[in-house]
Amino acid sequence: MKKLLMLILSLTLCLTSFAKGGKIAFILPETNYQEAEIFNPIDIVKKANLQYDLIGIKKGEIVGDNGGILRIQKDITEMKDEEYDAIVVIGGSGGPSSLWENTILREKIVKFNEEKKVVGGICAGAVAVAKTGILNGKKATTYSDSQFKGFIDELKKVNVKFVDKNTVTIGNVVTSNGPIGSIEFGHKIVEMVNKAK
Repeated sequence: MKKLLMLILSLTLCLTSFAKGGKIAFILPETNYQEAEIFNPIDIVKKANLQYDLIGIKKGEIVGDNGGILRIQKDITEMKDEEYDAIVVIGGSGGPSSLWENTILREKIVKFNEEKKVVGGICAGAVAVAKTGILNGKKATTYSDSQFKGFIDELKKVNVKFVDKNTVTIGNVVTSNGPIGSIEFGHKIVEMVNKAK
């Protein structure tokens, strides 16, 4: 009987830890998100059996840089931080205008960092993360195409050293350069969330 109870207890603990999983909040710009930067990480997150929500600066349909349409059902003001193990900011050409100076987003990134939860940013999203000050004096990456040289300049303005890599990880924070690094970025987010569980 004792062995049976121990077996039931260990199975319960195993199932509980499996069910607990991890949940990621993907934050998208108000418009002009970059498709590869969201769809590649989501594909990797799904394969890893992690949960996620798409959260926008506003609700409704948003159009990507390449014409892809996403329907956002939850905006950032409705996001309950305690439900998530990671906050991941997606870029695109609409990122600078709707993400970089958004005070609600900034507060959430700082809070997640203080709680040692996973913080991620890709392309313009990486700049949004850097602008919170959590990478002051540290390294990060962002989109480095000469057409978007301003992204690198924005990192320098907040005392963050640009590194020309697909992803850069500093503690619980990971940044990525954009579509080219989006698959590596997705794998890194999954690895970090699983490690933090």
